[in-house]
Amino acid sequence: MKRLAIAFSGPSNSGKTTLILKVAKKFIDDGLKVVVVKHDPGDKAKFDVEGKDSFKFSQAGADVVVMSPTRTTYFSQSSQGIDEVIRMIGEFDMLLVE
Repeated sequence: MKRLAIAFSGPSNSGKTTLILKVAKKFIDDGLKVVVVKHDPGDKAKFDVEGKDSFKFSQAGADVVVMSPTRTTYFSQSSQGIDEVIRMIGEFDMLLVE
């Protein structure tokens, strides 16, 4: 099966997240592996907690990977293009981009 992508755009509070959640749930319920890429053009999102080891490593300038039994999170010190992100993700059926 080909991998498919859908991009959603619009102003803040226009319902993008609500729509993406509904679309993602439908595809997941149909047995597809769904990936959502959230774009943060204002660089306002906060991903790490000050004082934690991973925050300290990141503040030192290192790329950081945090692994637990239920998830893996990658903090990069550089901006990644969508093609690079897709390569890092690996296998998926549906890509939803906000």
